[in-house]
Amino acid sequence: MNIDLPVVPTSLAVQSTQRRPRVVFLFKRGRKDRIGTPITVPTEFFYGYMQLREAGITASIVDEADIGLNPYPSLAWRIAIRLCYPIVGINPWMVWQLHKNAHLLRSYDVVVTTTNYLGLDLAFIARFGKVPQGIVFIAMGLMRERESLRRVHLYRRLLGRVLTVLISRGELSHLQSFLGTQTRLRYMPFGIDHRFWTPDSSTPLGDYVLSVGNDRHRDYETLVAAWKPHFPKLKIVTRLPVKKRQENIELITGDWHKQYMADAELRELVRGALIVVLPIHNTIQPSGQSVCLQAMACGKAVVLSDIRGLWDRDIMRNDMNCILVPPGEPEALSSAIAHLLNSRADAIRLGAAARATVVSSLNVDIMAAALYQLCLEASGNGAAA
Repeated sequence: MNIDLPVVPTSLAVQSTQRRPRVVFLFKRGRKDRIGTPITVPTEFFYGYMQLREAGITASIVDEADIGLNPYPSLAWRIAIRLCYPIVGINPWMVWQLHKNAHLLRSYDVVVTTTNYLGLDLAFIARFGKVPQGIVFIAMGLMRERESLRRVHLYRRLLGRVLTVLISRGELSHLQSFLGTQTRLRYMPFGIDHRFWTPDSSTPLGDYVLSVGNDRHRDYETLVAAWKPHFPKLKIVTRLPVKKRQENIELITGDWHKQYMADAELRELVRGALIVVLPIHNTIQPSGQSVCLQAMACGKAVVLSDIRGLWDRDIMRNDMNCILVPPGEPEALSSAIAHLLNSRADAIRLGAAARATVVSSLNVDIMAAALYQLCLEASGNGAAA
């Protein structure tokens, strides 16, 4: 199936004659608190908010606490959620709280949200005109590999007023096959903060390989099975359970949302690693995307599972700026790791190409520019190119 994709701009150039949409970002709890910290943080998980503000666009953040989604609801509401959510995919308590606090969003032209349950519940109340004209819903893992007809029909109805945005071309194609052309689906390149995630020659190269990640698609079982006794130490930064079988594997507690490890601390681990390895179950979601691009921006060679949800196959090229291996195959993973450990020249070549790829194609400035065009389209001031 052919999919029309908007042309992605590479800079956030706002014409003075262009009406600038007022944008509010609806986030999960946590991001708003990080804005005021005196510590420098990477900006990618604000999805362009900071770049829009720097360009003179009115942009604000509303999070779950602002709309009454904390603390968790009463027993009666929990029962209602349990009865309703499995059937229709909507959380009635969240819908009610969004409805009650919709005034926090109405003074804006566009709402941008990056969480599936917030996006779907927002789409529900949008059908009754309770929120701004434009909604940009950045969805990840919205539909499973096989989905019920009931949920497909529900999403077609819900997303009618929403601009649904995917950060993986593979997942975009997947949703298009379910939802058809009547649902407005767009691609936006996810990009990381290439000014924060940088190489640093002053950081000594350690004698370890690094793997990072907490999402349910991480395949640490395959990584552990691939790890040979003669390999250097493998450091796994995660909150997931990992069955450690070798003495040369170290588990480190880390979680971005709960800040068990600071961004700068993780950056030092990445900079000191020989290579970075990201084992992932074969999923349509772009799992591992942020860690992969962060490591690439730091000039590291990355070994990555070649999953269905790989975000852009025209950009992510095997043996050009990364190493792609079949998911779930320990021997293939082990062979790729051994090659880079035995060929420092190849690891350096791939790391340099990886950094260049992020700077040219997958950074936060490009993401912000693409988001701005989507906000224009959602607000009725522009259209997809």
